[in-house]
Amino acid sequence: MAAVGKYYTNLTGCKHIQILNPADNPKNYDVIVSPEHDNMQARNVIISKGSLHGIGPSSLAQQKMICENNSRYANKKIISLLIGCPAKPFFNQLDQLYNQIRQHYPNHELHVCGSRRTAGKFHNKIRLSFKNAQYCWLNETDGENPYLCLLSCSDVLLVTSDSINMVSEACATEKTVIALAQNNVSPKHKRFVHSMQNRLSEFGNNQGKPIPFDTLTHVSQQVILALKD
Repeated sequence: MAAVGKYYTNLTGCKHIQILNPADNPKNYDVIVSPEHDNMQARNVIISKGSLHGIGPSSLAQQKMICENNSRYANKKIISLLIGCPAKPFFNQLDQLYNQIRQHYPNHELHVCGSRRTAGKFHNKIRLSFKNAQYCWLNETDGENPYLCLLSCSDVLLVTSDSINMVSEACATEKTVIALAQNNVSPKHKRFVHSMQNRLSEFGNNQGKPIPFDTLTHVSQQVILALKD
């Protein structure tokens, strides 16, 4: 995308706002938006908390109104497990994780939601370990993807640390967020989790009143200021 942006900048003379590290000289761009965990530094670099996305208080409130028409979510205490593509050790500890969830949140309904990145070879293992969950979604054969409903209607969000996007979106909510499988990710992902640490909780150690990260608003304001200079 950096190359495409350069092409149109040369063609039209427009400003070039590059999202993510272009692996190029920063001076070739008007503004670069780079996540904190990439450790990118330059005069024209704007740092973001995690990834950019459209999740925020307004969109979540609208989504909640839609989802609460479904009896699966209305007036329920929900804890959701959001699974990306964690390393194999995570799947070897699913039974232990289920027991941990039940121990700390015995009065919550458990909902499990995979993603397009969740390896199919682990689907049966997930279904077996969480057979007592209220709902388990792993692909389109399970119906409509409940991800947005779970973000808006859950009290607690458990997210595997391999998914920077899902952790970032969870941290944009007012929910308790716990990042799982932190020891089995790359150094880059460990830097990411560390950068989000003041927003994350742990089992048995919840934040009192989580403050959502409004990353997109912050970044857009900074970009506008930078282009005025």
